Amino acid sequence: AQRLFGYKASEIIGKPFATLASSLDGRAQSSRQGLDLASKAGRFEGEMWWIRKHRSRFHGQCIYLALRDDRKRLRGFAVVAGDISIRAQALEDRATLALTYYHAPIGIARVALDGSGQFLDVNDKYCEILGYSRDELLKMTVAQITEPAAWARELKFIRQLRADKIENYSIEKRYEDRRGEIRWVRVTSSKAGRFVGRPYRIAIVEDITAGKESEAALRDSEQRVRAILETAVDAIITIDARGIVRSANPATQHLFGYREEELLGKNIRMLMPEPYHREHDGYLRRYLKTGRAKIIGIGREVTGLRKDGTAFPMNLSVSEVKTAGGRLFTGIVHDLSGRRRLERQILEVASNEQRRIGQDLHDGLCQDLIGIAFAIDNAARGVPPDASNVRGSLADIAASVRDAAGQARDFAHGLNPVDVRAGGFVVAMDHLAKKVSQSFGIRCTFHSTGLIRVRDDTTATHLYRIAQEAVSNAIRHGKADHVRIELAEYKTGLAMSIVDNGSGISKAIGETVKEGMATTKERRIPTGIGLQTMHYRARVIGGTFEVMPRKGGGTVVVCRIGN
Repeated sequence: AQRLFGYKASEIIGKPFATLASSLDGRAQSSRQGLDLASKAGRFEGEMWWIRKHRSRFHGQCIYLALRDDRKRLRGFAVVAGDISIRAQALEDRATLALTYYHAPIGIARVALDGSGQFLDVNDKYCEILGYSRDELLKMTVAQITEPAAWARELKFIRQLRADKIENYSIEKRYEDRRGEIRWVRVTSSKAGRFVGRPYRIAIVEDITAGKESEAALRDSEQRVRAILETAVDAIITIDARGIVRSANPATQHLFGYREEELLGKNIRMLMPEPYHREHDGYLRRYLKTGRAKIIGIGREVTGLRKDGTAFPMNLSVSEVKTAGGRLFTGIVHDLSGRRRLERQILEVASNEQRRIGQDLHDGLCQDLIGIAFAIDNAARGVPPDASNVRGSLADIAASVRDAAGQARDFAHGLNPVDVRAGGFVVAMDHLAKKVSQSFGIRCTFHSTGLIRVRDDTTATHLYRIAQEAVSNAIRHGKADHVRIELAEYKTGLAMSIVDNGSGISKAIGETVKEGMATTKERRIPTGIGLQTMHYRARVIGGTFEVMPRKGGGTVVVCRIGN
């Protein structure tokens, strides 16, 4: 009693029986019930909760014996107590294990270890995976629901398991369920004891059909994306937040002239000429810090740089993707070289036709008008002296015809400036400035760093037309009375600027023109056909075009081209 309850005999003798006894089987009734039953039947045997000295309880067995004298009078009770906590816990654990086994959220089966694959027992989830009832499965074998090749592979593991060469194995295979549909499962199996007299193994079965289908869909998607990337005509490049190239499709390699291994891991600025090469990393840092984008999600026309050092026009569209590993930017590059050649050819044809019309006006209409004027003069000389009024009228008509001839000559010269050739470009620009001063009564000056030559006649013609349009805009829209045309040569090309003191242009329009006229519609900023034409001409000759407000008032137009 001292070992079981923790009391010494002197501590418990004379104390109420309730000091040691709690209740029968955990029920609320008093332990007195056991004594009452024993007094009636002479003996009571059951289980109850006992109380130790320090008030902890334990599950115990109890036997109550009623003690009577010769006259059958009740004198007391003999009580036998025993601790059955371990056995009770074992029974409880066994019941819990059975409950867990049958209602586990994963398939569990007991399968014969002799290689027959006979099901000895299965839980509810296993039945759910396959669509069979427990009774149906207990009449079947694993081989009946497994494709033959997979079962043959699994038998090798089962033999090793039976021979204690391995402790367990895990495989993925396909089951065929009751409806004939394929279920992908992951089976983990280990050797166990005996069940219904037969050695068996425990098979833990996880249904991975959804995962396999997702993997298959992902692989299919990846294959489609890869096929699109590999066959795309446009270059597709992916970079990280530092500007490092992470992927480049074959079109990128063909367009820029680099092999894939020469691009991967390198900074994207290697594909950009100056000033983009120098500015790119700063632009990317500013975007990551402020979220303000100039290209991302918009797209614009920029210049690319091939491995051989040649620059070419391209349209760049950039999108941003946020992943668990950070931000990625995907750029789609469309080569505009072919389009620019076509546009240049079209403009050359238009310019040639314009020159032809100007030449025809000069050589045809102007000469005819001058001839008519001379004919009128001759006719006036033949008029009798007394018809002075007729002679005066003819003189007025001749003057009007000569004036018309002069206007036609000026118009013809505007259509076909005879000096706009690569070698005479500076002379043509100087002539333009003087003609503007005479025609509009303003101050128009021309300055250059020397006898600058441009690379070809087409470039000279487009630069002349840009200057002509810029000066016209300054006078008609800006109401300027002073316009300055400048030509400056530098190492890699030349720059032409037209500066006026007129009413100026808004900064928003200037930024729109600088970022590319393609964004004008989206920004809803009216730039006018003149600005678009100038930008178009600059683009065709491979140049850049900017319009910006001038400090102190007025507008600055700048066109730069490389040699």
